[in-house]
Amino acid sequence: MVVLIVADLCYIANVGDSRALLSGEGGKRIFPLSRDHKPTDDLEKKRIVEAGGQIYQ
Repeated sequence: MVVLIVADLCYIANVGDSRALLSGEGGKRIFPLSRDHKPTDDLEKKRIVEAGGQIYQ
C-alpha cells in the first residue's frame, strides 16, 4: 500500500488485503478508505470474472 498526501488530498494505491483506515473524532470513529482484494469478496469475484478471469477453490 502507498499513501500520498498532497495539501488537502490523500491518494491511496492498494493491492492485496492491506487496509487503509482513517480515524476521526479523536479516534471514536473509523472510516474505511479501501477494500480488500480477495476473490472471496463478491464485488472482487464479479470484477475478476467480468475481466475474463476464473476463480478456483
